[in-house]
Amino acid sequence: MAEIQAISPVLRPEAEYLPFAVAALDERLAGGGLASAALHEFAGQTASMGDDAAASLFAAGIASRASTADILWIMARPDLFAPGLASAGIVSGQNPPHSHDFAIW
Repeated sequence: MAEIQAISPVLRPEAEYLPFAVAALDERLAGGGLASAALHEFAGQTASMGDDAAASLFAAGIASRASTADILWIMARPDLFAPGLASAGIVSGQNPPHSHDFAIW
């Protein structure tokens, strides 16, 4: 982490942060959570479908909780599972707070 902080301005005082409310996780993140208006990458521990699905669901849950606008989802393979995204709170075409339009690249 120190190497990353040395080359990148990780903590931006003007940014808002989304905490996880899990001390062991939040205390390791600059600002006590994920920075808003920032690019974040999520990946499974291995390239297996199970790990990939877990990482996708984790990211979808965060996006649903944090986003008040559209969500841009960039993926390497076309394997999004709409019912899984819906279980995380991302359902396109519903009324707020869980209404998001998708751009999939």
